[in-house]
Amino acid sequence: MELNKENMKKIILLISFTILLYIGLSNIDSVLGVGGKFIGVIWPFIIGGIIAFIINVPMSYFEKKIFKAEKISTKSRTVSILLTLFVIGIISALVLFLIVPELITTFSKLIDRLPSFFKKSLEWFTRISNDYPFLKNIINKLEIDLDSINKQLFKFIKESSVSMISSGFTVAQSVVSGVINSIIAFIFALYILFQKETLSRQAKMILTVVFPKRHSDRINRICTLSNKIFKSFLSGQFLEAIILGSIFLAVLLIGRFPYAMLISLVISVTALVPIVGTFVGCLTGIFLILTEDPRKALIFIIVFLVVQQIEGNFIYPKVVGGSVGLPSIWVLVAVIIGGSLFGIMGIVLFIPIFSILYTLIRESVYNIINRENIPKEKRETDAGKK
Repeated sequence: MELNKENMKKIILLISFTILLYIGLSNIDSVLGVGGKFIGVIWPFIIGGIIAFIINVPMSYFEKKIFKAEKISTKSRTVSILLTLFVIGIISALVLFLIVPELITTFSKLIDRLPSFFKKSLEWFTRISNDYPFLKNIINKLEIDLDSINKQLFKFIKESSVSMISSGFTVAQSVVSGVINSIIAFIFALYILFQKETLSRQAKMILTVVFPKRHSDRINRICTLSNKIFKSFLSGQFLEAIILGSIFLAVLLIGRFPYAMLISLVISVTALVPIVGTFVGCLTGIFLILTEDPRKALIFIIVFLVVQQIEGNFIYPKVVGGSVGLPSIWVLVAVIIGGSLFGIMGIVLFIPIFSILYTLIRESVYNIINRENIPKEKRETDAGKK
């Protein structure tokens, strides 16, 4: 390698990076501590950026449908933001007014019915054991003491109440801090929405100055693609949640299941977390129905499995996978890997991330094929040999 001026810069940068990396790894605890404090400081702004991105999806829709001018004025932007916030507020209020009263009623009934529920469950299992003798030994070995269960339950509630009171001051501090951070995040989101074109133009200028044109164009392309895919993913996920909740509501009402509205709303909300969220809603539904009618709880499990098969094989791949341009098999891979690495957040984020990688890799492969002028027949022959 020739030691010219450009190569010397690269060598110096590489040596500097290696030294900094070594120092960082040698003092990893200090680095993590400083990093944690830094993230704590900028966290409201990160949340504000996420809020702005989410609000921007319906806001852009209103701007395109209502204000069709090429350049959006401050007045039209303000009206679009207010319309978006109004729609979000109406939807949130409807959900709260439907869910909260139902939850209060449901939990009141559950507290009253828990002792009788355990008794009825034991009687139900006993009746089944008469038809299936091999279960009788299992039930006899359970030795369920209802009085002991009630005492343990009330003891748990009492201890939890004392613990909550003792930690009340810490909780109050967290709530106040959360409210302040939420206000800062919301105000920051509004600033981003009102000045998103200016911020985008400034970011492009910085990229042009810092990176060569080829690299800056590539970064701009990736950012544009990411924005498009994440928007499509959000829209598809909300649409899929509404469809799934509507299907469950119709089926549960037709089947005269208890808590049909509450269970459908819970499933619809939890379905915002891809694939896994639906099962959380299912467990909630099983528990609620079980307190009323164990037989219908078993029927609900069968109904859920049928609807889940329809949703997993037809609705989700078409609505969400199709909206982000990702084949259904890679949607499943993204959910598994994302959940394994980062939990719920990984499940939510890895589908659009996989879609971005899938699109970029596909474009690169086709660019290589076109650049090498590989005939279609030869590509198919080589693929068949492999």
